[in-house]
Amino acid sequence: MDILNMAVMPNNAALYGGITSTIVVMTKESLMGNKQYLTNTASQRQRILEHLRHAPLTTLQAREYLDIMHPSQRVKELKERGHNILTNLITDDSGKAKHNRVAQLLSKGQ
Repeated sequence: MDILNMAVMPNNAALYGGITSTIVVMTKESLMGNKQYLTNTASQRQRILEHLRHAPLTTLQAREYLDIMHPSQRVKELKERGHNILTNLITDDSGKAKHNRVAQLLSKGQ
């Protein structure tokens, strides 16, 4: 199992018996499964938003696992619609990037 993202998400400690955070592990199987995605731009924007509710997303992951071929355009459209999405340039060590730098997307709430 290849782990794509790990994120620590805060929880309400009172609801979970004192547990204050949860580790969310995103794998290729948990992202794609056997899904066939719609390719219209609205569906692509929705997939990005849904993913960002749980964990950060790189442009490479958006292409490979969410079937979004031009994630930067979809993020631009989301930002124009008022969504707070932060973009950080990070180094990709997977060997899949042509140049070693890719954009990592984060919801401002994370």
